[in-house]
Amino acid sequence: MILPTTSRSNLQWVFTESVANNFLDPSQISENQNWLNAIVPGTVALSLQCLNLWDINQNKNFDSSDWWYRCNFNLEKKDTKYLYLNGLASLCDIWLNDKKILSTDNMFRSYKVDISDTLQDANTIYLCFRSLTKNLELKRSRPAWKTKLVNNQQLRWLRTSLLGKIPGWTPPVSAVGPWKSVNLSSGNDLDNINIQNNLKDNGIGQVLFSCNFIKNTKMPNKAIITINNQQFELNIISKKTSIEINGDINVTNIKAWMPHTHGKSNLYEVKLELEFSTDSIVYSLTNIGFKNTHLEMNGNDFSINVNGKKIFCRGAVWTTNDIVSHTGEFKELHKTLSLMKNSGANMIRIGGTMCYEQEEFYTICDELGIMIWQDFMFANMDYPSNDEHFLKSVTEEIKQQVNRFSSHPCITLYCGNSEIQQQVSMLGLTKNTYNNNLFDEIIPAICSEKHKSIPYIASTPIGGTLPIHTDKNLSHYYGVGAYLSDISE
Repeated sequence: MILPTTSRSNLQWVFTESVANNFLDPSQISENQNWLNAIVPGTVALSLQCLNLWDINQNKNFDSSDWWYRCNFNLEKKDTKYLYLNGLASLCDIWLNDKKILSTDNMFRSYKVDISDTLQDANTIYLCFRSLTKNLELKRSRPAWKTKLVNNQQLRWLRTSLLGKIPGWTPPVSAVGPWKSVNLSSGNDLDNINIQNNLKDNGIGQVLFSCNFIKNTKMPNKAIITINNQQFELNIISKKTSIEINGDINVTNIKAWMPHTHGKSNLYEVKLELEFSTDSIVYSLTNIGFKNTHLEMNGNDFSINVNGKKIFCRGAVWTTNDIVSHTGEFKELHKTLSLMKNSGANMIRIGGTMCYEQEEFYTICDELGIMIWQDFMFANMDYPSNDEHFLKSVTEEIKQQVNRFSSHPCITLYCGNSEIQQQVSMLGLTKNTYNNNLFDEIIPAICSEKHKSIPYIASTPIGGTLPIHTDKNLSHYYGVGAYLSDISE
């Protein structure tokens, strides 16, 4: 989570389509290109839909072309320092004033670029979203197994959502473009915010808080966090380019957060105040809830306990509320989740075939008392975790996402991937085939550090003699619903 105190998100953008790799940099773009008004944040599909140039019933391969975005802006404040890119789907080259400043290849990460030395009075940003179809033509090593989930096995190398790429699941609308916000900031921002909450005995809520304050011109003298009308002074540690603020505090008179089927989903506002010599900055961070979560996975059992109560979890696997934008409007999102609550559902699983949901999704689930089973975005494929660049990128991805999730009481279980162990077992391969340092070591270590109160499992389904058996631990059972087996089964 990055929280700029002074930022510009109202930049005006235009976009255009070009043949893959036809223009290698902005200087090569033809003067005859047809530039159209763009919605940012938003996908190419969303912008075209709003311009009445495409609708969901039309079959268009958004991955086959390059898509260029351009923004002109004047520098209103001389202290502008950073460019925040909070979600670029998925292969993107970025230029500022004809200087290439970044290339990205992970739609699930945010990026921060110091642009203070590149800014001028009048500025132009170009974003070029390169063709995934073209990229998938590159020769790469073969996977240890193949899956029929997707048509192209080399998608395992690309950090992009599988939504729109799995035949038959959704309309074939791939996420392409700046699907999350692009901001300019003058600094004085909070970065790497991590707020871990856990319910202890006697109504005590433990909060492990940490963040970085990006050094600009000010150095805070004091940092005070306020929760449940109680104030606590935090530690301030000066580093080379930032200031670390942290603390381990116990908040009293706390009422537990429970899933709505078992009680009230109590929330508490968190504020952080940084005091300087002449003034102060107050950040309204988020609302948090306190719960204790325990996973029982002994013998044949698989059960989730919240605050000492075994929960009968009932719900559904979430897809997306809007395949065009991959996010959706807040009003419609709240309506859909409220319908789920009113149906009696108390858990949603966000599968590894989807995308990490927007912040509003988790905030609504916090308020409604809906638990979240959160997969990380890996499914069925043999991911190249021994590739240094891939591993570095996904490690940062997981750190950013868990930092974001850590404050949300709705998060109840982390899962490394969707159906990788099942896929390997169905192909008759051995357990050693799916053993993977990413899911067995790296991701659980990050979860343990940044959200230690929430249990983690490496894959789903998992356990038993084979993960495909339904008699032990966690299973994916489709007999009655999908295969029309008799209800007695």
